[in-house]
Amino acid sequence: MTTRVPMFETPVKTTATHIYPFFMPSHVATPDKAARFTSEMQRRAKRDRETLLYIHIPYCLSHCLFCHCGRTTLPGGRSATEVLDEYLALLYKEMEIWARAGAVGNIRYVHVGGGTPSLLSVEQFDGLIRKLKSLFSFPQGLEINIEGEIQTLNDEAKIAAYSQLPISRISFGVQTFHEPSRRICNLRPTHADILECVDRLRKHRFAITIDLLYGLPGQDMETVEADLRETVRLKVDSLDIYRVNLYPGQFIYEKYAKSHPQMLDERLKYEMYDRIIDHMTAAGYEHLTDEIFSLPGGPYGALKEGVVRSGERRMDMIGMGAGVFSICETMCAKSSYLEDYAKQVTSGQLPLQLVYDWTEEDEHTFMAIRGLCRGFTVHKNDRFYPGFEARYREKLDRFRQHGLIAETADKLILTRSGKLWHQNMILEFLNAKHLEGMRFYENVRFAPPPTPTRPAAQV
Repeated sequence: MTTRVPMFETPVKTTATHIYPFFMPSHVATPDKAARFTSEMQRRAKRDRETLLYIHIPYCLSHCLFCHCGRTTLPGGRSATEVLDEYLALLYKEMEIWARAGAVGNIRYVHVGGGTPSLLSVEQFDGLIRKLKSLFSFPQGLEINIEGEIQTLNDEAKIAAYSQLPISRISFGVQTFHEPSRRICNLRPTHADILECVDRLRKHRFAITIDLLYGLPGQDMETVEADLRETVRLKVDSLDIYRVNLYPGQFIYEKYAKSHPQMLDERLKYEMYDRIIDHMTAAGYEHLTDEIFSLPGGPYGALKEGVVRSGERRMDMIGMGAGVFSICETMCAKSSYLEDYAKQVTSGQLPLQLVYDWTEEDEHTFMAIRGLCRGFTVHKNDRFYPGFEARYREKLDRFRQHGLIAETADKLILTRSGKLWHQNMILEFLNAKHLEGMRFYENVRFAPPPTPTRPAAQV
């Protein structure tokens, strides 16, 4: 039987607890910082570092009310093909800059996200993959995953052609099967459209991931349970399920919070998450991270291990495209958004907007948030573990006392109660610097940051 843990008095109210690293105004990319970042990635590439390559396609047909990703709608007056060809030309320039610098290690995974990558035609996707293969070396059996959207996955000929490319998994957002909630959130595909999309992808032997949300306007416990039953019935390979976090100023909050007060009920969301864990694990899905459930042997296991482990044991992540992150053990960076991105890659520069040196404190916070709270495990044989334990000993002892973490000879593990408590545990690991970084990042997600008020030498 599940141990129930009461909620904190102050509920979680921001998605910013999920944003790591914590960029600050002082991290604006100067020429010196850009040069050091490039040099560090070159050094790591020479050591054949295992790498996750993330490719970003920022365009969508329309904005989803709940989405916080770096995206923009296709501009009017131009065809999608024309806009995407123009963006891909810029993306190829950036790839060539990385390749000339020799700054990309041993690519193990490629993930194409967005935005809506399935807006790309078969010819555009084929060109993207050919470009990657012409510039970088790939292992045999490379796994390429792409994100899609139901309206752009509704062409049988397109999906059949996709199946001839080295794409192994396609994920797409359902958000909810509940038609009233879908209408409120302007989700145009119907339940029948979703079923046809799943059948079409399965026919062509793609691994399938769907995204669901809980806490949408119109949702209650019954509709969430119905979403889970339908997910299990469809036997998708994995489920990414996200909590809708609300805060003043957010469009969905301003429009629907008063008329749908259950959206602000933190205890209800807590109980929904509890039910989600019960339902999906009972159906045979493994609970890999706070948001991911996967059938055994599914596409997520090794990737999860590579992303949430710490220090030298973590894969480097290189983001290519507008507005994305690159993170290694020693430095991290964020690329510029569209207008500045185009200027920088056209002039032959890596499109860096923010850069900073990754400190031991960052590594400890990463272990706490991404490793323990979101990935459920911290390994004691990690070389950063002694410092992590020392820095957070008081908090960890309190979590042990309350049954939120368990301990074995070789690792710390989040318990079932800890999984339910994980968002509030994240807040426990944040300090004033992190909170300032979260506020700053919320203001610059899709726009250039302010110019530093101090000379770079004094930062």
